[in-house]
Amino acid sequence: MNNRCTIFILLMLVFAFTSIFAQEADTIKVVNVDSLVNSGQICFDPVLEDDSIYIYVKQMPEFPGGKLALYRWIREQFNYSVVPDGCGGTVFIRFEVNKQGKIGKIDLLKGVDPTVDKEAIRVIRSLPKFKPGMKDGKPVNVWWNSIPVKIFPD
Repeated sequence: MNNRCTIFILLMLVFAFTSIFAQEADTIKVVNVDSLVNSGQICFDPVLEDDSIYIYVKQMPEFPGGKLALYRWIREQFNYSVVPDGCGGTVFIRFEVNKQGKIGKIDLLKGVDPTVDKEAIRVIRSLPKFKPGMKDGKPVNVWWNSIPVKIFPD
């Protein structure tokens, strides 16, 4: 009898707590996040140091002539004689366009062959100046994410 009484009390407690939580769930208030951001109550932009690199800004860096000109420039500058016979694939690189529009840090995300990877990095390092990314009217460092350098086997 004692076990039944304990089980009954536990069930009643569980029922009581679920009823209380269910009532609280019914009173959840929907808040417009935009209004909180605009009023300054919450902020999604952390305070960043001058040398921080943004992933995205409203005005991203621009290569002179646009993306097609960038890909054309890479294709024209790439020294295809360093590519081993039968080697093919896509090298993925991300690079920083700094506040001055120059290439900063470079990360090899996916390589094909050490020689090809080194040549792709050389070409990216030698890119001409970009129009830098802007945030709040000021130039900032920005990652240019994942540019593919495609190599086709002979």
